Amino acid sequence: MLLRVEIQTRSKGLSLVEKRMVFEAMGFPGNNRTNGMGNHWYQCPKGHIYVIGDCGGAMTTSQCPECGATIGGQSHVLLSDNTVAESFLNEVAGAVRP
Repeated sequence: MLLRVEIQTRSKGLSLVEKRMVFEAMGFPGNNRTNGMGNHWYQCPKGHIYVIGDCGGAMTTSQCPECGATIGGQSHVLLSDNTVAESFLNEVAGAVRP
């Protein structure tokens, strides 16, 4: 299941506390970066953030709601021009409770 979370372009209006609330509200297992997970959060080639539900592995493609780029992937393989949303994860890492 590919979920679209429109927080990148609108994130300029979100405080860090609000971003952390979004992160926690999604409630995906593995959001704890300390166990090497957190891989439900990705970004399209233009940097717009999106979420992959279920196991977090890319199983289908879709279009970025912000720019129309292809997002996701197939057979748990992320498209080569999509990446883990490291900057977002690093920013909200303090939101994760051990």
